[in-house]
Amino acid sequence: MKYVKSMNELFTNYTIYPYELILDGLRYVEYRFKTKSNIEYMVEFKYVDEKWQRNFKTITGSYRMTGDNDAYNVLATVTEITVKFLRRKDVSFMDIEHIPAHGEPMNNKVPNKRSRVNKVFLQKWLPDDYTYRMVGSTSKIRKTDI
Repeated sequence: MKYVKSMNELFTNYTIYPYELILDGLRYVEYRFKTKSNIEYMVEFKYVDEKWQRNFKTITGSYRMTGDNDAYNVLATVTEITVKFLRRKDVSFMDIEHIPAHGEPMNNKVPNKRSRVNKVFLQKWLPDDYTYRMVGSTSKIRKTDI
């Protein structure tokens, strides 16, 4: 029952934080936002080996300090930034490596907790002309008309 409540929260109980485009280069793009706990996050996109890669991390604080069950709000904001980025740059390919949550073993061959939660958000919010699949702990996003 707790799992169902958490999944319902993923779809109904989140806030998108205001975010700002910091750097808009040809092969590197960076956004930033702050949570209500004043933790600053950076979402970066890098063009490497003919595809885009997404990463996000805290600039102040840490992942374990999202506070007030704020992880869904952070993930919702990161997902919205990702979808806007896909559209704005007309991205054909993107890979997202999901690092293991605290206490999980490092194993890129199987989905980890973060990749499974990210999957829920990405599959819900991806535009119709993109496909999603998970390979191990990596999300693979592809534009369908290429």
